[in-house]
Amino acid sequence: MPWQLLLTIGLLAADPTPARPKPPSDLPKIMRQADTSFQVGSWKSAATLYSKLVESNPTVGLYWYRLGESLRRTKRYEEAIDPLKKAEELGGFQHNPPRWAHRGEAAFSLSAAHAALGHPDQAVEWTRTSLKQGLRQIRKFHAEEFAELLKDPDFRKLVWAVDTQNLARDEGYRLDLQFALHELKRVHFSPFRATSEAQIDAMAAELASDIPRLTEDQIFVRMMAIVRQFGDSHTRITREQPQLPVSFFLFPEGLHVLAAAHEHADLVGAEVLKFGDKPAAEALALAETVVARENPMTTPWETAGALRSAVVLRGLGIVPAEGPISIEVEDVAGTTRRAELAVLPKRPQRGTFSFQVPGCQEPLPISLRNMTKTMWYELLPDGKTMYCQLNGIGHGEMSFMKFFEGLFVEVEKPEVERLILDLRWNGGGNTFLNPPLVNGIIRSAKFREPGNLFVVMGRNTFSAALNTLDDLERRTTAILVGEPTSSPPNFVGESVQVVLPYSRWPISISDLSWQTSFPMDYRVWIPPTLYAPPTAEAFRAHRDPALEAIMDFLAQDPQPTRSR
Repeated sequence: MPWQLLLTIGLLAADPTPARPKPPSDLPKIMRQADTSFQVGSWKSAATLYSKLVESNPTVGLYWYRLGESLRRTKRYEEAIDPLKKAEELGGFQHNPPRWAHRGEAAFSLSAAHAALGHPDQAVEWTRTSLKQGLRQIRKFHAEEFAELLKDPDFRKLVWAVDTQNLARDEGYRLDLQFALHELKRVHFSPFRATSEAQIDAMAAELASDIPRLTEDQIFVRMMAIVRQFGDSHTRITREQPQLPVSFFLFPEGLHVLAAAHEHADLVGAEVLKFGDKPAAEALALAETVVARENPMTTPWETAGALRSAVVLRGLGIVPAEGPISIEVEDVAGTTRRAELAVLPKRPQRGTFSFQVPGCQEPLPISLRNMTKTMWYELLPDGKTMYCQLNGIGHGEMSFMKFFEGLFVEVEKPEVERLILDLRWNGGGNTFLNPPLVNGIIRSAKFREPGNLFVVMGRNTFSAALNTLDDLERRTTAILVGEPTSSPPNFVGESVQVVLPYSRWPISISDLSWQTSFPMDYRVWIPPTLYAPPTAEAFRAHRDPALEAIMDFLAQDPQPTRSR
Protein backbone atom coordinates (compact mmCIF):
# COMPACT_ATOMS: atom_id res chain seq x y z
CA MET A 1 0.00 0.00 0.00
CA PRO A 2 1.37 3.50 -0.80
CA TRP A 3 2.93 5.15 2.27
CA GLN A 4 0.68 8.16 1.73
CA LEU A 5 -2.42 5.98 2.14
CA LEU A 6 -1.03 4.36 5.29
CA LEU A 7 -0.28 7.81 6.64
CA THR A 8 -3.87 8.89 5.89
CA ILE A 9 -5.24 5.88 7.78
CA GLY A 10 -2.96 6.58 10.73
CA LEU A 11 -3.84 10.26 10.84
CA LEU A 12 -7.55 9.54 10.71
CA ALA A 13 -7.24 7.05 13.55
CA ALA A 14 -5.19 9.44 15.68
CA ASP A 15 -6.94 12.71 14.88
CA PRO A 16 -10.62 12.92 13.84
CA THR A 17 -10.03 16.39 12.37
CA PRO A 18 -6.81 16.23 10.34
CA ALA A 19 -5.67 19.07 8.09
CA ARG A 20 -7.86 19.25 5.03
CA PRO A 21 -6.12 17.66 2.04
CA LYS A 22 -6.34 19.48 -1.26
CA PRO A 23 -8.85 17.68 -3.52
CA PRO A 24 -7.79 16.91 -7.07
CA SER A 25 -9.05 19.40 -9.66
CA ASP A 26 -10.93 16.64 -11.49
CA LEU A 27 -12.61 15.19 -8.37
CA PRO A 28 -16.12 14.83 -9.91
CA LYS A 29 -14.63 12.95 -12.85
CA ILE A 30 -12.67 10.64 -10.58
CA MET A 31 -15.80 9.93 -8.53
CA ARG A 32 -17.77 8.99 -11.65
CA GLN A 33 -14.96 6.84 -13.04
CA ALA A 34 -14.46 5.08 -9.71
CA ASP A 35 -18.18 4.32 -9.40
CA THR A 36 -18.35 2.96 -12.94
CA SER A 37 -15.20 0.85 -12.53
CA PHE A 38 -16.56 -0.72 -9.35
CA GLN A 39 -20.01 -1.35 -10.82
CA VAL A 40 -18.60 -3.22 -13.85
CA GLY A 41 -15.98 -5.11 -11.83
CA SER A 42 -12.90 -3.38 -13.22
CA TRP A 43 -11.16 -3.96 -9.91
CA LYS A 44 -7.63 -2.74 -10.72
CA SER A 45 -8.95 0.57 -12.06
CA ALA A 46 -11.36 0.91 -9.13
CA ALA A 47 -8.55 0.35 -6.62
CA THR A 48 -6.44 3.09 -8.21
CA LEU A 49 -9.33 5.57 -8.31
CA TYR A 50 -10.61 4.89 -4.80
CA SER A 51 -7.07 5.22 -3.49
CA LYS A 52 -7.11 8.80 -4.82
CA LEU A 53 -10.53 9.43 -3.29
CA VAL A 54 -9.61 8.30 0.22
CA GLU A 55 -6.43 10.37 0.09
CA SER A 56 -8.46 13.49 -0.74
CA ASN A 57 -11.34 12.68 1.64
CA PRO A 58 -10.74 10.01 4.31
CA THR A 59 -14.16 10.53 5.96
CA VAL A 60 -16.30 8.58 3.47
CA GLY A 61 -16.80 4.99 4.57
CA LEU A 62 -17.99 3.82 1.16
CA TYR A 63 -14.69 4.90 -0.42
CA TRP A 64 -12.74 2.81 2.09
CA TYR A 65 -14.98 -0.20 1.54
CA ARG A 66 -14.70 -0.04 -2.22
CA LEU A 67 -10.95 0.44 -2.05
CA GLY A 68 -10.56 -2.57 0.22
CA GLU A 69 -12.96 -4.70 -1.79
CA SER A 70 -11.24 -3.80 -5.07
CA LEU A 71 -7.86 -4.71 -3.57
CA ARG A 72 -9.29 -8.01 -2.34
CA ARG A 73 -10.74 -8.79 -5.76
CA THR A 74 -7.29 -8.28 -7.28
CA LYS A 75 -5.87 -10.61 -4.56
CA ARG A 76 -3.91 -7.85 -2.88
CA TYR A 77 -5.15 -9.23 0.41
CA GLU A 78 -2.62 -7.66 2.76
CA GLU A 79 -3.27 -4.20 1.33
CA ALA A 80 -7.03 -4.70 1.56
CA ILE A 81 -7.15 -5.21 5.34
CA ASP A 82 -6.65 -1.65 6.63
CA PRO A 83 -9.15 -0.01 4.23
CA LEU A 84 -11.73 -2.67 5.08
CA LYS A 85 -11.21 -2.07 8.80
CA LYS A 86 -11.77 1.63 8.22
CA ALA A 87 -14.97 0.84 6.30
CA GLU A 88 -16.08 -1.39 9.18
CA GLU A 89 -15.56 1.57 11.51
CA LEU A 90 -17.29 4.22 9.38
CA GLY A 91 -20.04 2.28 7.59
CA GLY A 92 -20.47 2.26 3.82
CA PHE A 93 -23.36 4.34 2.52
CA GLN A 94 -23.80 7.42 0.38
CA HIS A 95 -26.92 9.33 -0.64
CA ASN A 96 -26.20 10.68 -4.10
CA PRO A 97 -26.12 8.56 -6.11
CA PRO A 98 -27.37 5.95 -3.62
CA ARG A 99 -24.63 3.38 -3.04
CA TRP A 100 -23.99 1.16 -0.06
CA ALA A 101 -22.34 -1.85 1.48
CA HIS A 102 -24.77 -3.78 3.67
CA ARG A 103 -23.98 -4.71 7.25
CA GLY A 104 -21.60 -7.63 7.35
CA GLU A 105 -20.05 -7.00 3.94
CA ALA A 106 -16.83 -5.33 5.17
CA ALA A 107 -16.43 -7.98 7.88
CA PHE A 108 -16.94 -10.71 5.27
CA SER A 109 -14.23 -9.24 3.03
CA LEU A 110 -11.90 -9.06 6.02
CA SER A 111 -12.57 -12.73 6.78
CA ALA A 112 -11.92 -13.63 3.14
CA ALA A 113 -8.67 -11.65 3.06
CA HIS A 114 -7.39 -13.28 6.25
CA ALA A 115 -8.47 -16.73 5.04
CA ALA A 116 -6.55 -16.24 1.77
CA LEU A 117 -3.48 -15.08 3.71
CA GLY A 118 -3.56 -18.19 5.90
CA HIS A 119 -4.69 -16.41 9.07
CA PRO A 120 -7.35 -18.86 10.32
CA ASP A 121 -7.95 -17.28 13.73
CA GLN A 122 -8.55 -13.80 12.28
CA ALA A 123 -10.65 -15.28 9.46
CA VAL A 124 -12.93 -17.10 11.90
CA GLU A 125 -13.19 -14.03 14.12
CA TRP A 126 -14.31 -11.84 11.21
CA THR A 127 -16.60 -14.62 9.97
CA ARG A 128 -18.40 -14.61 13.31
CA THR A 129 -18.59 -10.81 13.25
CA SER A 130 -20.04 -10.82 9.74
CA LEU A 131 -22.66 -13.43 10.60
CA LYS A 132 -23.59 -11.61 13.79
CA GLN A 133 -24.06 -8.39 11.81
CA GLY A 134 -26.55 -10.17 9.54
CA LEU A 135 -24.57 -10.82 6.34
CA ARG A 136 -27.27 -11.53 3.81
CA GLN A 137 -25.77 -14.56 2.09
CA ILE A 138 -24.06 -17.12 4.30
CA ARG A 139 -23.06 -19.06 1.17
CA LYS A 140 -20.46 -16.35 0.46
CA PHE A 141 -18.27 -18.26 2.92
CA HIS A 142 -18.15 -21.15 0.46
CA ALA A 143 -15.92 -19.05 -1.85
CA GLU A 144 -12.42 -20.12 -2.96
CA GLU A 145 -10.63 -17.99 -0.33
CA PHE A 146 -12.08 -20.32 2.32
CA ALA A 147 -10.92 -23.57 0.69
CA GLU A 148 -8.54 -24.46 3.53
CA LEU A 149 -10.91 -23.41 6.29
CA LEU A 150 -13.72 -25.46 4.73
CA LYS A 151 -11.67 -28.59 5.48
CA ASP A 152 -12.34 -27.87 9.18
CA PRO A 153 -15.64 -29.47 10.34
CA ASP A 154 -16.21 -26.69 12.88
CA PHE A 155 -15.94 -24.00 10.21
CA ARG A 156 -18.19 -25.95 7.87
CA LYS A 157 -20.77 -26.13 10.64
CA LEU A 158 -20.41 -22.39 11.34
CA VAL A 159 -21.14 -21.45 7.71
CA TRP A 160 -23.62 -24.26 6.98
CA ALA A 161 -21.48 -25.91 4.31
CA VAL A 162 -23.58 -29.08 4.13
CA ASP A 163 -23.55 -31.78 1.46
CA THR A 164 -27.20 -32.64 0.73
CA GLN A 165 -26.66 -35.11 -2.11
CA ASN A 166 -26.96 -38.25 0.00
CA LEU A 167 -29.61 -37.05 2.42
CA ALA A 168 -32.83 -39.01 2.74
CA ARG A 169 -36.07 -37.11 2.18
CA ASP A 170 -36.95 -36.60 5.84
CA GLU A 171 -33.41 -35.63 6.78
CA GLY A 172 -33.34 -33.14 3.89
CA TYR A 173 -36.53 -31.36 4.91
CA ARG A 174 -35.41 -31.28 8.55
CA LEU A 175 -32.14 -29.72 7.46
CA ASP A 176 -34.11 -27.11 5.49
CA LEU A 177 -36.19 -26.36 8.57
CA GLN A 178 -33.12 -25.95 10.79
CA PHE A 179 -31.34 -23.77 8.23
CA ALA A 180 -34.44 -21.64 7.65
CA LEU A 181 -34.82 -20.94 11.38
CA HIS A 182 -31.11 -20.17 11.73
CA GLU A 183 -31.12 -17.65 8.88
CA LEU A 184 -34.47 -16.09 9.81
CA LYS A 185 -33.26 -15.46 13.34
CA ARG A 186 -29.84 -14.27 12.19
CA VAL A 187 -30.79 -12.03 9.27
CA HIS A 188 -34.25 -10.66 10.14
CA PHE A 189 -34.25 -7.11 11.48
CA SER A 190 -36.48 -7.92 14.47
CA PRO A 191 -37.30 -11.63 14.44
CA PHE A 192 -39.38 -11.92 17.61
CA ARG A 193 -41.42 -8.71 17.56
CA ALA A 194 -44.61 -10.58 16.55
CA THR A 195 -44.10 -14.06 18.04
CA SER A 196 -41.76 -15.26 20.78
CA GLU A 197 -38.75 -17.41 19.93
CA ALA A 198 -40.11 -20.18 22.16
CA GLN A 199 -43.40 -20.31 20.21
CA ILE A 200 -41.58 -20.40 16.87
CA ASP A 201 -39.25 -23.15 18.08
CA ALA A 202 -42.23 -25.18 19.33
CA MET A 203 -43.92 -24.95 15.90
CA ALA A 204 -40.67 -26.03 14.23
CA ALA A 205 -40.21 -28.98 16.59
CA GLU A 206 -43.74 -30.17 15.86
CA LEU A 207 -43.15 -29.91 12.12
CA ALA A 208 -39.84 -31.77 12.37
CA SER A 209 -41.64 -34.61 14.14
CA ASP A 210 -44.48 -34.69 11.57
CA ILE A 211 -42.36 -34.59 8.38
CA PRO A 212 -42.43 -38.37 7.72
CA ARG A 213 -46.25 -38.27 7.59
CA LEU A 214 -46.56 -35.19 5.38
CA THR A 215 -46.62 -34.62 1.64
CA GLU A 216 -44.31 -32.04 0.08
CA ASP A 217 -47.20 -29.58 -0.23
CA GLN A 218 -48.11 -30.08 3.43
CA ILE A 219 -44.51 -29.50 4.50
CA PHE A 220 -44.44 -26.32 2.44
CA VAL A 221 -47.58 -24.81 3.97
CA ARG A 222 -46.40 -25.75 7.47
CA MET A 223 -43.18 -23.88 6.66
CA MET A 224 -45.33 -20.95 5.50
CA ALA A 225 -47.07 -20.98 8.88
CA ILE A 226 -43.73 -20.78 10.70
CA VAL A 227 -42.30 -18.06 8.48
CA ARG A 228 -45.53 -16.09 8.99
CA GLN A 229 -44.65 -15.72 12.66
CA PHE A 230 -41.86 -13.26 11.84
CA GLY A 231 -44.55 -10.65 11.33
CA ASP A 232 -44.07 -8.83 8.04
CA SER A 233 -45.24 -9.21 4.46
CA HIS A 234 -41.78 -9.33 2.88
CA THR A 235 -40.68 -12.34 4.93
CA ARG A 236 -42.09 -15.41 3.21
CA ILE A 237 -41.18 -18.78 1.76
CA THR A 238 -41.78 -19.12 -1.96
CA ARG A 239 -41.38 -21.57 -4.80
CA GLU A 240 -42.55 -21.94 -8.38
CA GLN A 241 -46.14 -22.91 -7.65
CA PRO A 242 -48.84 -24.26 -9.96
CA GLN A 243 -51.58 -21.64 -10.16
CA LEU A 244 -55.26 -21.48 -10.93
CA PRO A 245 -56.13 -19.68 -14.19
CA VAL A 246 -58.11 -17.05 -12.22
CA SER A 247 -57.32 -14.37 -9.65
CA PHE A 248 -59.44 -13.50 -6.65
CA PHE A 249 -60.30 -10.35 -4.73
CA LEU A 250 -61.93 -10.22 -1.30
CA PHE A 251 -64.64 -7.56 -1.52
CA PRO A 252 -66.94 -6.67 1.40
CA GLU A 253 -69.56 -8.86 -0.29
CA GLY A 254 -67.27 -11.91 -0.35
CA LEU A 255 -64.52 -13.55 -2.42
CA HIS A 256 -64.94 -12.90 -6.14
CA VAL A 257 -63.14 -13.72 -9.36
CA LEU A 258 -61.33 -10.52 -10.29
CA ALA A 259 -59.79 -11.71 -13.55
CA ALA A 260 -59.39 -14.92 -15.50
CA ALA A 261 -57.56 -16.53 -18.38
CA HIS A 262 -59.53 -16.12 -21.59
CA GLU A 263 -60.92 -19.68 -21.52
CA HIS A 264 -62.51 -18.88 -18.14
CA ALA A 265 -63.54 -15.29 -18.87
CA ASP A 266 -67.14 -16.19 -18.10
CA LEU A 267 -66.16 -16.44 -14.40
CA VAL A 268 -65.09 -12.81 -14.02
CA GLY A 269 -67.23 -11.10 -11.36
CA ALA A 270 -68.55 -14.38 -9.99
CA GLU A 271 -68.69 -14.91 -6.24
CA VAL A 272 -66.71 -17.98 -5.11
CA LEU A 273 -68.86 -20.18 -2.87
CA LYS A 274 -66.67 -23.27 -2.52
CA PHE A 275 -63.24 -24.68 -3.32
CA GLY A 276 -63.95 -28.33 -3.98
CA ASP A 277 -66.41 -29.12 -1.18
CA LYS A 278 -64.94 -26.56 1.24
CA PRO A 279 -66.95 -23.33 1.74
CA ALA A 280 -65.02 -20.25 0.68
CA ALA A 281 -65.17 -18.81 4.21
CA GLU A 282 -63.42 -21.91 5.58
CA ALA A 283 -60.82 -21.80 2.82
CA LEU A 284 -60.10 -18.16 3.62
CA ALA A 285 -59.75 -18.95 7.32
CA LEU A 286 -57.29 -21.76 6.59
CA ALA A 287 -55.28 -19.57 4.23
CA GLU A 288 -55.08 -16.90 6.91
CA THR A 289 -53.09 -19.30 9.13
CA VAL A 290 -50.20 -19.43 6.67
CA VAL A 291 -50.03 -16.06 4.87
CA ALA A 292 -48.04 -13.02 5.95
CA ARG A 293 -49.61 -10.61 8.41
CA GLU A 294 -48.95 -6.98 9.29
CA ASN A 295 -52.29 -5.23 9.75
CA PRO A 296 -56.01 -5.88 9.09
CA MET A 297 -55.60 -5.10 5.36
CA THR A 298 -52.87 -7.72 4.90
CA THR A 299 -55.31 -10.59 5.37
CA PRO A 300 -57.76 -9.87 2.51
CA TRP A 301 -54.86 -9.18 0.14
CA GLU A 302 -52.72 -12.19 1.05
CA THR A 303 -55.46 -14.79 1.44
CA ALA A 304 -57.01 -13.98 -1.93
CA GLY A 305 -53.59 -14.40 -3.52
CA ALA A 306 -52.77 -17.61 -1.65
CA LEU A 307 -55.96 -19.33 -2.77
CA ARG A 308 -54.74 -19.18 -6.36
CA SER A 309 -51.94 -21.60 -5.45
CA ALA A 310 -52.56 -25.30 -6.00
CA VAL A 311 -49.81 -26.00 -3.46
CA VAL A 312 -51.62 -23.99 -0.76
CA LEU A 313 -55.02 -25.46 -1.63
CA ARG A 314 -53.68 -29.01 -1.53
CA GLY A 315 -51.30 -28.50 1.37
CA LEU A 316 -54.07 -27.11 3.57
CA GLY A 317 -56.44 -29.93 2.60
CA ILE A 318 -58.90 -27.56 0.94
CA VAL A 319 -58.95 -29.66 -2.26
CA PRO A 320 -57.74 -33.18 -3.12
CA ALA A 321 -54.00 -33.73 -3.58
CA GLU A 322 -54.28 -34.61 -7.27
CA GLY A 323 -56.18 -33.64 -10.40
CA PRO A 324 -58.02 -30.53 -11.59
CA ILE A 325 -59.44 -28.16 -9.02
CA SER A 326 -63.11 -27.26 -9.07
CA ILE A 327 -64.76 -24.20 -7.60
CA GLU A 328 -68.44 -23.47 -7.07
CA VAL A 329 -69.53 -19.97 -7.99
CA GLU A 330 -72.55 -17.79 -8.29
CA ASP A 331 -71.94 -15.96 -11.56
CA VAL A 332 -73.05 -12.47 -12.51
CA ALA A 333 -76.27 -13.88 -13.97
CA GLY A 334 -77.16 -15.32 -10.57
CA THR A 335 -76.57 -18.93 -11.61
CA THR A 336 -74.84 -21.29 -9.15
CA ARG A 337 -72.54 -23.68 -11.01
CA ARG A 338 -69.29 -25.62 -10.89
CA ALA A 339 -66.16 -24.76 -12.87
CA GLU A 340 -63.29 -27.20 -13.27
CA LEU A 341 -59.93 -25.42 -13.52
CA ALA A 342 -56.84 -26.95 -15.07
CA VAL A 343 -53.80 -25.88 -13.05
CA LEU A 344 -51.22 -23.68 -14.78
CA PRO A 345 -47.56 -24.59 -14.18
CA LYS A 346 -46.70 -21.13 -12.87
CA ARG A 347 -48.24 -17.75 -12.10
CA PRO A 348 -49.20 -15.97 -15.34
CA GLN A 349 -48.54 -12.32 -16.00
CA ARG A 350 -51.27 -10.09 -14.53
CA GLY A 351 -52.03 -8.38 -17.82
CA THR A 352 -52.72 -11.65 -19.67
CA PHE A 353 -56.00 -12.07 -17.78
CA SER A 354 -59.35 -10.55 -18.72
CA PHE A 355 -61.11 -8.19 -16.29
CA GLN A 356 -64.19 -7.87 -18.52
CA VAL A 357 -67.35 -8.76 -16.61
CA PRO A 358 -69.68 -10.83 -18.81
CA GLY A 359 -72.72 -8.92 -20.00
CA CYS A 360 -71.52 -5.51 -18.82
CA GLN A 361 -71.78 -3.03 -21.68
CA GLU A 362 -69.79 -0.27 -19.97
CA PRO A 363 -66.10 0.09 -20.82
CA LEU A 364 -63.58 -1.17 -18.29
CA PRO A 365 -62.55 1.45 -15.75
CA ILE A 366 -59.34 3.16 -16.75
CA SER A 367 -57.48 1.53 -13.83
CA LEU A 368 -57.89 -1.96 -15.40
CA ARG A 369 -57.17 -1.16 -19.06
CA ASN A 370 -53.37 -1.31 -19.15
CA MET A 371 -52.31 -3.78 -16.49
CA THR A 372 -49.39 -5.04 -18.58
CA LYS A 373 -47.67 -1.64 -18.45
CA THR A 374 -45.39 -0.56 -15.62
CA MET A 375 -46.36 3.08 -16.08
CA TRP A 376 -48.51 5.12 -18.42
CA TYR A 377 -50.62 8.28 -18.51
CA GLU A 378 -53.58 9.67 -20.40
CA LEU A 379 -55.61 12.89 -20.39
CA LEU A 380 -59.16 12.17 -19.21
CA PRO A 381 -62.13 13.21 -21.38
CA ASP A 382 -62.70 16.41 -19.38
CA GLY A 383 -59.46 17.74 -20.91
CA LYS A 384 -58.33 19.01 -17.50
CA THR A 385 -57.33 15.89 -15.59
CA MET A 386 -54.18 13.85 -16.26
CA TYR A 387 -54.44 10.24 -15.10
CA CYS A 388 -51.18 8.37 -14.47
CA GLN A 389 -51.03 4.73 -13.44
CA LEU A 390 -47.81 3.50 -11.84
CA ASN A 391 -47.84 -0.29 -11.41
CA GLY A 392 -44.25 -0.64 -10.20
CA ILE A 393 -41.35 1.47 -8.92
CA GLY A 394 -38.96 0.53 -11.70
CA HIS A 395 -38.06 1.03 -15.30
CA GLY A 396 -40.72 0.06 -17.83
CA GLU A 397 -40.86 0.76 -21.53
CA MET A 398 -38.57 3.72 -20.73
CA SER A 399 -36.52 4.78 -17.71
CA PHE A 400 -38.34 6.00 -14.62
CA MET A 401 -36.72 9.43 -14.94
CA LYS A 402 -37.55 9.86 -18.64
CA PHE A 403 -41.13 8.80 -18.06
CA PHE A 404 -41.76 11.40 -15.37
CA GLU A 405 -39.91 14.10 -17.30
CA GLY A 406 -42.42 13.50 -20.09
CA LEU A 407 -45.37 13.37 -17.72
CA PHE A 408 -44.58 16.72 -16.12
CA VAL A 409 -44.12 18.37 -19.51
CA GLU A 410 -47.73 17.37 -20.24
CA VAL A 411 -48.99 18.29 -16.77
CA GLU A 412 -47.54 21.80 -17.02
CA LYS A 413 -49.64 22.59 -20.10
CA PRO A 414 -52.16 25.35 -19.28
CA GLU A 415 -55.24 23.26 -19.96
CA VAL A 416 -54.22 20.56 -17.44
CA GLU A 417 -55.45 21.47 -13.96
CA ARG A 418 -54.87 18.33 -11.90
CA LEU A 419 -53.12 14.96 -11.70
CA ILE A 420 -54.46 11.62 -10.50
CA LEU A 421 -51.63 9.21 -9.65
CA ASP A 422 -52.87 5.62 -9.30
CA LEU A 423 -50.71 3.37 -7.06
CA ARG A 424 -53.39 0.87 -6.07
CA TRP A 425 -51.83 -2.07 -8.00
CA ASN A 426 -48.22 -1.09 -7.29
CA GLY A 427 -46.38 -3.90 -5.50
CA GLY A 428 -43.08 -2.00 -5.19
CA GLY A 429 -39.62 -2.07 -6.71
CA ASN A 430 -36.72 0.31 -6.06
CA THR A 431 -37.46 3.09 -3.56
CA PHE A 432 -34.37 5.00 -4.67
CA LEU A 433 -35.93 5.66 -8.08
CA ASN A 434 -38.81 7.80 -6.80
CA PRO A 435 -37.17 11.32 -6.66
CA PRO A 436 -38.14 12.24 -10.27
CA LEU A 437 -41.79 11.65 -9.30
CA VAL A 438 -41.80 13.26 -5.85
CA ASN A 439 -39.50 16.16 -6.76
CA GLY A 440 -41.44 16.84 -9.96
CA ILE A 441 -44.63 17.24 -7.95
CA ILE A 442 -42.92 19.48 -5.39
CA ARG A 443 -41.49 21.75 -8.10
CA SER A 444 -44.81 22.26 -9.85
CA ALA A 445 -46.80 25.35 -8.81
CA LYS A 446 -49.99 23.46 -9.71
CA PHE A 447 -49.68 21.23 -6.66
CA ARG A 448 -48.93 23.78 -3.96
CA GLU A 449 -52.53 23.91 -2.80
CA PRO A 450 -54.74 20.89 -2.05
CA GLY A 451 -57.26 19.88 -4.66
CA ASN A 452 -55.12 19.38 -7.78
CA LEU A 453 -53.24 16.21 -6.81
CA PHE A 454 -54.93 12.92 -5.94
CA VAL A 455 -53.18 9.61 -5.18
CA VAL A 456 -55.21 6.39 -5.43
CA MET A 457 -54.01 3.69 -3.04
CA GLY A 458 -55.06 0.37 -1.57
CA ARG A 459 -54.11 -3.00 -0.13
CA ASN A 460 -51.74 -3.73 -3.03
CA THR A 461 -49.76 -0.49 -2.54
CA PHE A 462 -46.75 -2.21 -1.05
CA SER A 463 -43.02 -2.00 -0.32
CA ALA A 464 -41.29 0.67 -2.45
CA ALA A 465 -44.72 1.95 -3.50
CA LEU A 466 -45.58 2.42 0.17
CA ASN A 467 -42.36 4.39 0.66
CA THR A 468 -43.34 6.54 -2.32
CA LEU A 469 -46.80 7.05 -0.84
CA ASP A 470 -45.15 8.02 2.45
CA ASP A 471 -43.12 10.67 0.65
CA LEU A 472 -46.16 12.02 -1.16
CA GLU A 473 -48.26 12.15 2.01
CA ARG A 474 -45.51 13.88 3.98
CA ARG A 475 -44.05 16.26 1.42
CA THR A 476 -46.90 17.22 -0.91
CA THR A 477 -50.52 18.39 -0.82
CA ALA A 478 -51.77 15.05 -2.18
CA ILE A 479 -55.29 13.94 -1.30
CA LEU A 480 -55.18 10.16 -0.76
CA VAL A 481 -58.10 8.15 -2.12
CA GLY A 482 -59.18 4.51 -1.83
CA GLU A 483 -58.62 2.08 1.03
CA PRO A 484 -55.83 1.69 3.65
CA THR A 485 -52.51 0.05 2.83
CA SER A 486 -51.59 -3.45 4.00
CA SER A 487 -48.39 -2.27 5.74
CA PRO A 488 -47.68 0.46 8.29
CA PRO A 489 -46.00 3.67 7.07
CA ASN A 490 -42.80 2.66 8.93
CA PHE A 491 -42.21 -1.03 8.37
CA VAL A 492 -39.72 -3.87 8.47
CA GLY A 493 -39.13 -4.94 4.90
CA GLU A 494 -36.74 -5.96 2.13
CA SER A 495 -36.47 -9.21 0.20
CA VAL A 496 -33.23 -11.02 1.00
CA GLN A 497 -33.40 -14.29 -0.93
CA VAL A 498 -31.96 -17.29 0.95
CA VAL A 499 -32.19 -20.68 -0.77
CA LEU A 500 -32.81 -23.76 1.39
CA PRO A 501 -30.08 -26.37 0.87
CA TYR A 502 -32.21 -29.48 0.23
CA SER A 503 -35.51 -28.41 -1.38
CA ARG A 504 -33.98 -25.29 -3.00
CA TRP A 505 -37.06 -23.33 -1.91
CA PRO A 506 -36.19 -19.64 -1.51
CA ILE A 507 -37.05 -17.69 1.62
CA SER A 508 -37.32 -13.92 1.53
CA ILE A 509 -36.09 -12.33 4.78
CA SER A 510 -36.66 -8.71 5.84
CA ASP A 511 -33.48 -7.18 7.25
CA LEU A 512 -34.19 -3.44 7.02
CA SER A 513 -36.38 -1.05 9.00
CA TRP A 514 -37.82 1.50 6.60
CA GLN A 515 -38.52 4.82 8.34
CA THR A 516 -39.89 6.99 5.55
CA SER A 517 -42.46 8.61 7.83
CA PHE A 518 -41.83 10.31 11.18
CA PRO A 519 -40.48 8.33 14.15
CA MET A 520 -43.68 8.88 16.14
CA ASP A 521 -45.84 7.50 13.31
CA TYR A 522 -47.24 4.31 14.83
CA ARG A 523 -50.27 4.05 12.56
CA VAL A 524 -51.11 0.50 11.48
CA TRP A 525 -51.56 1.70 7.90
CA ILE A 526 -51.64 4.81 5.74
CA PRO A 527 -55.33 5.75 5.62
CA PRO A 528 -56.98 7.55 2.71
CA THR A 529 -58.31 11.09 2.95
CA LEU A 530 -61.29 10.05 0.81
CA TYR A 531 -62.37 6.55 1.83
CA ALA A 532 -63.56 4.74 -1.30
CA PRO A 533 -63.11 0.97 -0.90
CA PRO A 534 -63.64 -1.35 -3.86
CA THR A 535 -66.91 -3.29 -3.90
CA ALA A 536 -68.13 -6.23 -5.92
CA GLU A 537 -71.19 -4.24 -6.97
CA ALA A 538 -69.03 -1.51 -8.47
CA PHE A 539 -66.61 -3.97 -10.06
CA ARG A 540 -69.44 -5.87 -11.77
CA ALA A 541 -70.70 -2.59 -13.23
CA HIS A 542 -67.20 -1.57 -14.41
CA ARG A 543 -67.26 1.34 -11.99
CA ASP A 544 -64.32 2.70 -10.04
CA PRO A 545 -65.27 3.97 -6.54
CA ALA A 546 -61.95 5.79 -6.14
CA LEU A 547 -62.31 7.85 -9.31
CA GLU A 548 -65.96 8.47 -8.52
CA ALA A 549 -64.94 9.80 -5.10
CA ILE A 550 -62.46 12.18 -6.71
CA MET A 551 -65.03 13.50 -9.18
CA ASP A 552 -67.62 13.92 -6.43
CA PHE A 553 -65.06 15.84 -4.37
CA LEU A 554 -64.24 18.14 -7.29
CA ALA A 555 -67.92 18.68 -8.06
CA GLN A 556 -68.50 19.96 -4.53
CA ASP A 557 -65.63 22.46 -4.75
CA PRO A 558 -63.24 22.27 -7.71
CA GLN A 559 -60.65 24.39 -5.86
CA PRO A 560 -61.43 23.74 -2.21
CA THR A 561 -58.73 25.75 -0.46
CA ARG A 562 -57.32 28.01 -3.13
CA SER A 563 -57.85 31.73 -2.51
CA ARG A 564 -60.16 33.34 -5.06
